[in-house]
Amino acid sequence: AGVTGTVYAIHESRDGTLWAGGWQEMWHNDGSSWQSVAGVTGTVYAIHESRDGILWAGGWQELWRNDGSGWQSVAGDTGTVIAIHESRDGTLWAGGTNRLWRYDSISGQAKNTELDPLLKSVNCSCGCSKLTIYACPCPLAQEVKAGFEEQLALGKTGEQIRAEELALRGSQFDAMID
Repeated sequence: AGVTGTVYAIHESRDGTLWAGGWQEMWHNDGSSWQSVAGVTGTVYAIHESRDGILWAGGWQELWRNDGSGWQSVAGDTGTVIAIHESRDGTLWAGGTNRLWRYDSISGQAKNTELDPLLKSVNCSCGCSKLTIYACPCPLAQEVKAGFEEQLALGKTGEQIRAEELALRGSQFDAMID
């Protein structure tokens, strides 16, 4: 085993384990030797441990998380992640090539921040106290969010998406808009 190739990131987790991310691989050292990490495939540019103890790794077209049960890929369109930060309010942010994402703990996905203003402008009709689909976990809100994300990924602007939804849903969507 051992660390081979270029290393881009080094992090020491709370338990004293050293983590190194590099070209096409990630390694950990428990104090005795370096071992390759299973579940992380690809180049790793950033490693972060959030205050809840979850380890995060960002890399080429990927964001991974490890809650103690092993490394798992985070769903969502992240592109290349080269920086990870947790803000004071506990929001996890990932930065990369021409983008900024936040981790949505409700859906378990990385969300493009271009989506936030659009989601905050649409009311949820389920009657919950969240008011907008931005924070509501109901099935309707999740369906609308997924549709908006898909449209953004295709390169449409927030204005185009709103106009298309209004044309598709008519007065039902109009009542959802602030």
